[in-house]
Amino acid sequence: MSEKRRDHKGRILRDGESQRADLKYRFAYTDISGKRKEVTSWRLDDADPTPANKRKGSSLREMERQIGKDRYNHILSNGGECTVLSLAEKYIPMTVEVADCFRRIINRRKRVRTEPVIGGRVGFLFLDKNSKPTVAQHREKYNNDISRLPLPVITPHICRHTFCTNIAKNGMNPKMLQYIMGHADISVTLNTYTHVQYEDAEKEMKRLYGIV
Repeated sequence: MSEKRRDHKGRILRDGESQRADLKYRFAYTDISGKRKEVTSWRLDDADPTPANKRKGSSLREMERQIGKDRYNHILSNGGECTVLSLAEKYIPMTVEVADCFRRIINRRKRVRTEPVIGGRVGFLFLDKNSKPTVAQHREKYNNDISRLPLPVITPHICRHTFCTNIAKNGMNPKMLQYIMGHADISVTLNTYTHVQYEDAEKEMKRLYGIV
């Protein structure tokens, strides 16, 4: 049996992980489009300190977890290295109103000296008072501040599920919907992102048979 690969601290490295001669960690993987990619970090685990004079960033295994989530959701982990607008204009049909909305957000976005980098990603649309990307917790706090009523957990990714469900209910061809969502497998579009209830099935049956 072959011996497990280890880092300079003696820790066992997982499949795809390696450590370079300069001690920087590397993770190689294949994205959903079949392309070979890699990410690097000076830290293996979240608890590892950042070496002196090196830029602080996500640990390698934090990036691996995000890549795993993206694979599950059939999302390109680096967004195809496109901006929001270029990605939409190249791959996704967008109304003029929506495109204008994104441009206004970009034009009004807080100006920062140094763009925040998380997992190799830059160009976040919404930044908080500390010039950090706004995350789900910020949204939940905002929701609770404007209402004393309990609200469901709402994140940007939930909006993606809602969009997919609403478009499916309005009768879009499933293959077209798969393309817009960017899913490699249509089963993800239909089984994971499309949420249909009994009332939806009842309404569709009535429509098919002309029942008022």
